[in-house]
Amino acid sequence: MKKSQPTTNTKPSQPSKPKPVLNKPSPEPKKTAQIIEKKPVNKTNATANIVPNDKANVVLNQEIINSAIDAHNNLRKLHNAPPLKHNAELSKIAQVYADHLAKTDTFEHSKNTYNGKWMGENLSMCMGMAMTGEGMSQRWYDEIKNYNYEKPGFGMKTGHFTQVVWKGTEEVGFGVAKSKTGKFYAVGNYYPGGNMMSAFEENVLPLSKPGKKEGEEVKIEKDDIEVKNVKANMKKQIVIDNEEKKIEVKTEKKTTGTLDLAFINEAIAKHNVYRKIHGAPELKHNEELSRIAQGYAEKIVASGEFEHSKNQYENQPMGENLAMCFGKKMTGEMMTTMWYNEVKAYNYQKPGFQGGTGHFTQVVWKETREAGFGLGITKDGKYYAVGNYFPAGNYQGQFKENVLAPKK
Repeated sequence: MKKSQPTTNTKPSQPSKPKPVLNKPSPEPKKTAQIIEKKPVNKTNATANIVPNDKANVVLNQEIINSAIDAHNNLRKLHNAPPLKHNAELSKIAQVYADHLAKTDTFEHSKNTYNGKWMGENLSMCMGMAMTGEGMSQRWYDEIKNYNYEKPGFGMKTGHFTQVVWKGTEEVGFGVAKSKTGKFYAVGNYYPGGNMMSAFEENVLPLSKPGKKEGEEVKIEKDDIEVKNVKANMKKQIVIDNEEKKIEVKTEKKTTGTLDLAFINEAIAKHNVYRKIHGAPELKHNEELSRIAQGYAEKIVASGEFEHSKNQYENQPMGENLAMCFGKKMTGEMMTTMWYNEVKAYNYQKPGFQGGTGHFTQVVWKETREAGFGLGITKDGKYYAVGNYFPAGNYQGQFKENVLAPKK
């Protein structure tokens, strides 16, 4: 009996997409970015001032604010920077601007000031997973892997990190809002603002360890840095030099591609962890599915069009999940978890294709037996991931027997 065409996951998953801060000085002498000496330059690409008026009824998310401040202070402690204090006015400004970004679905820096004075501003955006104070703080901080302490100064891929640990900053405020399209926007405001030109050496200090004197540099190993997350009592590994094994292959369209076996194996393993929870059999890697996925990931990189393909496997439909992130390296585990996190929106009492759950249902679809994955990266640092599945999931009328509730 011929199956109907599987339902397409119409909204590819997008995690956090931080842009460089606009309190950023840029390489001299261009004025395309913001070089700051004693005062910030004009943010020519920023929006107009959007601040709350005296009567504005601004609702603050105290849980996210507290989580973000705790995370910031845990990370600042690693760099001998004093703890930040919450400034409710900075949070109001941040919340109003986050609401503006969510309403307009735009992602650009503001021209906001604090009492008419310069303040730092970090932005973050994610889709497919909820924004948390700890999560956004860690994403900004993860830019540490790009920072060169031998040449202190502003870098296009380090501005969020340097503001997080900027020693001279004393107060902070945060705002988070969700758009109708499901994107979460986060805004962090800092006072006094960081990223001041010629002040990096004394404000962005190397990692320290107990027993080390302030400012004394800690040796960083080539492969990774271990950053302790005091609140969660966990360790996060930041990859400095990725030397994972890769093999050269050719895609279906005869274009040269690269299969990242470490990425693929990690994705398969994480899929099988989640599938076990739902009583679904383990997936096996299908190299041809990965070749097709890699070819399409590279096509997205070349075209900039983030939409589903019409690709097939052996002239038969196959499932397809997409994901994109900006600001940090996409891993197989991260990608899989983004898709699986849609589980919170799935209603087992009404099985079927439901908006905002299609990635999750494909991940745990019981009849799917094989999978392949591809990963592409643009010149400006966007990661695009593609997952292909066979037999395909998300067939209408078959959700009840293929998307099982978690096993107790």
